[in-house]
Amino acid sequence: PPPPPPPPRATEAMLLAWLLARTNALAADLDAQGVSNALYVLGARRHYQPSAVEGLCGAAARRCNDMAPQHLATVAWALARLGCTPSGGLLRRLVSNALAQPPGAFKPADHAMLLWALPRLGVRLQRHVPRRLAAAAAPLLAAGATAPLEAAVQLAGGARGGAPAGAEWLAAFWAGTGPRLGEL
Repeated sequence: PPPPPPPPRATEAMLLAWLLARTNALAADLDAQGVSNALYVLGARRHYQPSAVEGLCGAAARRCNDMAPQHLATVAWALARLGCTPSGGLLRRLVSNALAQPPGAFKPADHAMLLWALPRLGVRLQRHVPRRLAAAAAPLLAAGATAPLEAAVQLAGGARGGAPAGAEWLAAFWAGTGPRLGEL
């Protein structure tokens, strides 16, 4: 597991304890959005609690086929932030379901989360996986719909995943983010 997060403030600690208790009690009944939201909170806080994460991974496995692109990306991102590699079955299903999404299904942030998370989860990506995700992100880049930071995460994630960006993607990257670099 990653290093522990800084100690939460009293109110935050109380809310986190409540969330963990409710998550443990309701994990079996959570829908895809609920699983995604709960893992997001734990990942954002880098708060790894084995029983909660295990329960949520079980719920994610049951709900994986119901997950929208945002849920798939969020679950992968949260698990990577927690330093927790789920069972091979869940990980394969997350990747498979992400790749089965139609072009344009993912928002720029979803692409960035997936491309950041998958290599950190130890997924040995075949070269076509990050290329396919990057290709789906290119029209959003070219249209200026991707924030420069999200585009940079996509660029780094593709390279870390074993598929550095090609000339066409880099052209879309610069066309879409160049005028917006002041946002960084």
